[in-house]
Amino acid sequence: MKKIILACAAVAFMTAGFTAKAMYNNTPVAVAEDDNKTQVDPATLPDAVKATLAGDAYKGWTVSNVWLVKTASAEYYQIELTKENQKNTVKLDKDDKTV
Repeated sequence: MKKIILACAAVAFMTAGFTAKAMYNNTPVAVAEDDNKTQVDPATLPDAVKATLAGDAYKGWTVSNVWLVKTASAEYYQIELTKENQKNTVKLDKDDKTV
């Protein structure tokens, strides 16, 4: 039992070290995403969504990543925004409704 616990702890420490090193080097760490998420180009967002992101509510925010999420009951865009040291995630459908 002790060997199993020590092995799990070793794996956890190695993973944490790898992630910290990747963050320090500004290297993206591959994260397993759900099968229902697909990264898309922000330029391909629907016009209604682009208009919202250009409005006063998101003034000064920059789109860093956009994911198209498809579930059994909905399809929406998960939009990651950055502003200085802040991060925000917005979920909007193609008709610009908040999810």
